Amino acid sequence: MVDFGNREGVMREWDKWRAYIAGGGGGSWPRDAFESLLDYYDEQIEDLRNFKVAWADAAEISMRALKNAEKRREEFSEKEASIKACWEGDERK
Repeated sequence: MVDFGNREGVMREWDKWRAYIAGGGGGSWPRDAFESLLDYYDEQIEDLRNFKVAWADAAEISMRALKNAEKRREEFSEKEASIKACWEGDERK
């Protein structure tokens, strides 16, 4: 099996395919090996797409959490102002 993440390894395989085909080889292994190469890169692309989706989901969750925290901070500030007003004898509630 070729390490398709290694460029030099891929090129060595390519040289083997060329030599085999140029020598009149009629077997299917060059095609099978090339298909494996395509599958490898398809998997890499799919992994990147999944990673992108995961980051988008995380960003959305973070934004919702931030908005919720801002809302809670505003509510707390209102309660704090009301408590302070009561403490200072103000009639506001």
